[in-house]
Amino acid sequence: MDNFAGDEESSNPTQHDVQNPHVDIINITLSTTLSDESLNSTSKTVQLRLALVLVAVAGAAALSAALGFPSARNNSVATQADSPDTPKPETSQYLTTDNPLTARMKMASSSIVNGYENCSDLEQDIREVLEIFMNKFIHREVITGEMYVNCDPNNEDWYSDLYGDDYNYIDYHDDEEYYYDYDSSRACSPAGNSSTCTSDDTQIPWVVTWIVSDHANGELFFNESEARAAYDKVDSTLAKRLYDPSMTAVDEYGWMEAHYWCQLETWAHDAQCDGEAKAAPVYQEKGSKSSKQNKATKSSKHTKSSISVFEKKTRARIPRAQSNSHIPESEPKSSSGEPENSFGQNSQKGTVNEEDKVVSDGTFIYAAYGDVLYAWPAADSTQGVSITRMPENATECEWNATKPCTYRSKPNIHALLLGKSRLIVILSQATWEYPLVENPNVPIIVHFHQGKYYMRVYDTSGITLGSPLKEVGRMELTGDYLNGRSVGDKAIILTASYVYHFSFTEVLLRHQPQYCGLDNASYEELATKTAKKQVESVAKQLVAEIELINDCSRIVQTFMMQKSPDELDEDMPDIGADFLRFFQVSMFDMSSDFDVDSDSPLTVAGVFAPGISNSLYLEQIYLDDDFLAVPSDVYTNANMTSSNTFIVGFDLSTEDGAIPYCYGLIPGTLDNSYRMDKWDGHLRIVTSDQSDVAEVNWTLTNVHKIYVLEIPRFEDGPGEMQIVGETILSADQDGYIDGSRFVQDVAFISTSPGNPELSSQFVIVDLLEHMDPHVAGSLKIDGSLSYMQPIVIDDISYILGVGYDYSTWHSFKIFLIDISNPSSPKVTTTYKDAIESYTESITDFLSFRYLPESSELVIPFSNNVNYTNGFAVYDILRNSISTKFKVMHSEIPSPCYFDAEVPPRSFIHQSELTTIRGHTAIRTDMHSGRLISELDLDLDFNYSDCSNLWSDDEL
Repeated sequence: MDNFAGDEESSNPTQHDVQNPHVDIINITLSTTLSDESLNSTSKTVQLRLALVLVAVAGAAALSAALGFPSARNNSVATQADSPDTPKPETSQYLTTDNPLTARMKMASSSIVNGYENCSDLEQDIREVLEIFMNKFIHREVITGEMYVNCDPNNEDWYSDLYGDDYNYIDYHDDEEYYYDYDSSRACSPAGNSSTCTSDDTQIPWVVTWIVSDHANGELFFNESEARAAYDKVDSTLAKRLYDPSMTAVDEYGWMEAHYWCQLETWAHDAQCDGEAKAAPVYQEKGSKSSKQNKATKSSKHTKSSISVFEKKTRARIPRAQSNSHIPESEPKSSSGEPENSFGQNSQKGTVNEEDKVVSDGTFIYAAYGDVLYAWPAADSTQGVSITRMPENATECEWNATKPCTYRSKPNIHALLLGKSRLIVILSQATWEYPLVENPNVPIIVHFHQGKYYMRVYDTSGITLGSPLKEVGRMELTGDYLNGRSVGDKAIILTASYVYHFSFTEVLLRHQPQYCGLDNASYEELATKTAKKQVESVAKQLVAEIELINDCSRIVQTFMMQKSPDELDEDMPDIGADFLRFFQVSMFDMSSDFDVDSDSPLTVAGVFAPGISNSLYLEQIYLDDDFLAVPSDVYTNANMTSSNTFIVGFDLSTEDGAIPYCYGLIPGTLDNSYRMDKWDGHLRIVTSDQSDVAEVNWTLTNVHKIYVLEIPRFEDGPGEMQIVGETILSADQDGYIDGSRFVQDVAFISTSPGNPELSSQFVIVDLLEHMDPHVAGSLKIDGSLSYMQPIVIDDISYILGVGYDYSTWHSFKIFLIDISNPSSPKVTTTYKDAIESYTESITDFLSFRYLPESSELVIPFSNNVNYTNGFAVYDILRNSISTKFKVMHSEIPSPCYFDAEVPPRSFIHQSELTTIRGHTAIRTDMHSGRLISELDLDLDFNYSDCSNLWSDDEL
């Protein structure tokens, strides 16, 4: 393990890195002994943005031995004495802090990917990181908690005595009127309200009441059995109460804050006294009918104030295909005269399958519907279906349970990954323990999702309609599921856990009683002693909790995000987040069978990723055959306006699993995987950077660039992805990138300005020469392009794209752009609906399907006015785009409640179109638009309700 800076002379007189003998050591000491004045000055405070990047990869042998790498892999220039074949020594630099805790971290270099010989070295490096983090935490508390110098342990009112009542914190959340308009003169508490009504002429009904969104709702009954039956049917995710005619709460379920219980009690009291249900807030279109209040009578069973949570309505679905009269009735053929097929995924890379909820292998279509997996013949769904229910059983707990109980929600399928003859299902199940018990052992690794993720593998080689799929493997995943890819039978799954800083920094907070009345120096001394005691145990606990399947032989060593201390910005922010992600890259062969009792089939890599805690950056991954790029973002200044992108590159070519072997660091951030592309041994990335800040008015300028990084060869050993080329696309105060698409040596970029008076730009970038990327041509466009598909019509190259129409942001627009002359692109035609419509293809690129044989486009649409939705088929010609026909999936002018639904997808089998969205799958003749058949996914499940959610009027 690396030595502390103070121990180097005695224990390492050669000044070589212990783990990497060929690497020289250079220490850069950063003194953190700062005056009060400098601590308050952001420009003089070195706020460390710690980038804790650890990569744990499967394999018992060390990285060098297993892969045959030389013991030293260096990128520095060799001295004159070096021969061309001599390993080039590399200088490893460190950032060292000396007050109050002494610690150091490596700066970024290719040697960091060499890994650890044992896990104790990993623990030591984590201790170093924790000490640096705690240094900054203690220094921050010195400043922000200086008031506690005046703390008096014998006077609980010391704060108000010193600063006055005006400085007291007022929690408006404790003010019930802040949430709900009720009679404040009447007592309101979760214990119940027994106050009588002003008039006793009306028979008092039973009341079932619950919280919907931010208001109370309920129903009235004059029969106890009906009331209790209705109470039992209220959605289990909602807190609820049952009141008897004496106005007493006789049953209660769920947990929520006191002001919500107050809303239930007030609603029940008013409803029982008035004999009618108080109307819920109604949101109506202008000119719509007013909501009606229904009066409860002795003869009526109950009265609805709005949609009943527990009564599932039958949807009046009448899906049909609308066709234009000009379409001739003839056998549907492609331009080649053969029936057309298109069932492959519209993924970024054609050889890579992305995660989805609806997939097809050309023979069957598979759809995830809540906790149900459907499979039916792609040619004809009327032949029957296979239904596979996820086996994790749901359990309920009594709200007043005195014995421990584990609540488990109904399973929910998150993703499907398709292999050659296997199908992976990723599902989750939320869990809670009742009653809640205090855990004295506070975990360091936590999950955002309150529950577990599972992976199940099914055999698709022999499907029997009417029977579930055959399960061939299952296991529980570590962490929250993020993303997945598959290439053939090779599956790559990303999961994430989170480092909960508060679990080990709470004891350092200055408001803790042990620091009461201490001056700054005394607080720092005591906090430092406390931190030193914690560091070792926290490091051990953290390593244990990440549950590494394999040893630590391939864990990338911890390091700072910069290559040299000279690059550290004085305004660089503190780590400043409650969480850092630990994500794992798991790879395995889908063709293998396994079960819970066998050894895990996964080979695992993992990363403690730096970056913005509340972003979902790690969901944006890029996979191209055997190369996986995983980005993460990190703020680079104290204003948190500018970020860098750090990328770990993994090789997937060996059976050993994902092996991290390169890294890169570029300015700016990216927001989806289409901003990355690998071609000819180089990674091209489109980023946006806000590092340009005007000193006069502090305005920001978004600078959009393309960077070209050279990817080291895997057989040459770990290294850095060096930036070899870059070019600026645009710079605008509020501008942004709408979309990007790489096609070999060309990139197509769509940018929008911050100033609405300026035009958007469609830009073509020439990437043939890696070191000289440059803009080849550009075009002003009226609108935006989010998704772009390269196509060819009559031997002419075009970009077919969808985006927003600038004349109204509620409508989508289709563009056809001639790119045959890159220096002079031109829009040949556009299309937009006469009514306000949106297409999910703007953000969901998998819903876009272009048919090159017939030159037709299939995309979903949703009407923004009447809530109808479906799919549209367009004829794409060189100078025109026209609607061929539409397939309507929902014609109910109302939003719907969904407990299960599928995203919009389309498939073509023998020139028959299958469109799937929400709760239905509809098969349509691709040539005439004639409806062939419909499959109701919600039949017998009742997972949806399309009654009007916004008023009392039902359709």
